Amino acid sequence: MYLIFNQDGSFVMMSNVIPSSHTGDEYVALKSNEFDPSYEYTMVDGKIVKGSLIPVDENEITRLDAEFAASQYSIDRAAEYPSFGEQLDYIYHNGVDAWKTDIIQPIKNKYPKPSN
Repeated sequence: MYLIFNQDGSFVMMSNVIPSSHTGDEYVALKSNEFDPSYEYTMVDGKIVKGSLIPVDENEITRLDAEFAASQYSIDRAAEYPSFGEQLDYIYHNGVDAWKTDIIQPIKNKYPKPSN
């Protein structure tokens, strides 16, 4: 893997390949066998320096967990809906109203949208 830095030594990204957008004189790509995204990295004298543990904002984690939980219903629904082809075939043979009643509504009932 590669750790990519700006010329000033600030960390830009980690990648398994050097992206064409990060070649040239603006960036320095250094090969590395280890990378922990929980830590800060810099480049000093052409070498990778693993810095401090990045602080965790507990309020941000709580907010992101709530945001994820609030959208989980849509992920669950999407996983259970039949393919577009199957749905279109059902509509062709049974009509839109039957599709809504027989295919869509049972899944919406199973995974209701949370009320805020």
